[in-house]
Amino acid sequence: MVQFCYVVTLISTCFGLLVLIFGFSGAQSAPQEAAAAALAIALAVIPYVFSRCVQINSDRARSIKDAAALLEAVRSSRSDTALTGTPWVAPVGIGSGSPAPQRPPTD
Repeated sequence: MVQFCYVVTLISTCFGLLVLIFGFSGAQSAPQEAAAAALAIALAVIPYVFSRCVQINSDRARSIKDAAALLEAVRSSRSDTALTGTPWVAPVGIGSGSPAPQRPPTD
């Protein structure tokens, strides 16, 4: 999807360049040149911004998926339940001054 968006961005940028060239060559006054320039910029910028949004969303989804896989690998490598019979509890608030939760006493 990201590559498709960038191909569309490249095509629209080339089209915007053509609009700019033909707009400047056919313009009779400064307001017409300004309108052609604004249209050319819009043809280039709007698809680019959309492509960047798609890329950022894709990167974020990939990061979340990688983090979930890493967390699952860490959880599966922990074998504290085999040693103590109770699951390992990570300390909460390390460095913040709040006490870490205590494990229940085993009889």
